[in-house]
Amino acid sequence: MASKYMNSHPLYKDYISYWERCRDCYKGQDAIKLKGPEYLPYLSEQENQEYNSYKDRALFLNTFFRTVTGLVGGAMRKPPIISVPTSMEPYLEDIDMKGTHINDFIRNTLVELFITGRQSLVVDQHPSGRPYLTSYVAENFVNWHTDNMINRFAVFCEEVDIIKDKFEHETVEQYRAYSLEEDGVHVYLMQEFYDEETNTTSNVILEDNILTFRGMELDSIPV
Repeated sequence: MASKYMNSHPLYKDYISYWERCRDCYKGQDAIKLKGPEYLPYLSEQENQEYNSYKDRALFLNTFFRTVTGLVGGAMRKPPIISVPTSMEPYLEDIDMKGTHINDFIRNTLVELFITGRQSLVVDQHPSGRPYLTSYVAENFVNWHTDNMINRFAVFCEEVDIIKDKFEHETVEQYRAYSLEEDGVHVYLMQEFYDEETNTTSNVILEDNILTFRGMELDSIPV
């Protein structure tokens, strides 16, 4: 049932490799060399040992990182002017409930826009009623649809760190889908499960909630 929410947009398939190249360029020489022949092809009749030595000697001048850093620094040279009600001012100190100041959040958003040209922000609400922002990089925003300037759905792929034992970590991939439906905006949380006994894989919806604000159903996706 949940598999339809795990599809990707045709444009996502076209651009994902481009975004990955931009990401590698921003990370620099180590990321470039890690991909080996993808960026530095073998020379004619070159053996593995010769190629590894050839790759180790190669240099990658990271002008992309320098350009992004310079542009973001120029944009943030003066602190942004942010005007909010007095009651919301404490939220600016921790805009994502992960300890990120609003200025750092804006800076991180600019970095992503310069790297891939795409960054998604989601407005969410803690059970306590406290609003906060969540950001998704281009590679994690996998599916979307807009009709007559109205966002109909948006799907994000997330990596969740699960503590299996006291000191053991396991990274699990899950999907978060926002869908505008007749009864309001649904948010679905899904994971793929593998059954070792039957050797089968199934997609399971873990959560299906309708978003509300002050007791009223939303009429638009907060993305």
